[in-house]
Amino acid sequence: MDSDQAQRLARVAGVLVVISILAGGFAEVFVPGKLLIPLDPAATARNMADSALLFRCSFAIYLVEAICDVTLALILYLLLRPVSQSLTVLLRCGDSGLGHRCAPSHDARAPRRVYLLRADAVRIRR
Repeated sequence: MDSDQAQRLARVAGVLVVISILAGGFAEVFVPGKLLIPLDPAATARNMADSALLFRCSFAIYLVEAICDVTLALILYLLLRPVSQSLTVLLRCGDSGLGHRCAPSHDARAPRRVYLLRADAVRIRR
């Protein structure tokens, strides 16, 4: 990958981060604040029925955010692959949110484990 191509990919990644932040703020913060009523599922269902367009738009925008996140993970993989292939695979798995689970321990004496639920499962212990 040449310098111009890497710079272009970095700019696209920056745009994707901004889109992801704005879309996530709308679909994951603003809309639930308007529609969800804590401990009252009937009122929440009424709000969703009354604001069906808002609910559907938030779902569509959340899908846009998910597509941006996956694309961003792929771009970061391409940009960082020349540095370290194995660390880039871990970054790609963790950044995209596709099937990973981290289980840090709160006890300093307990071993720290990171589980990646993929075909190439990796365990890191302290």
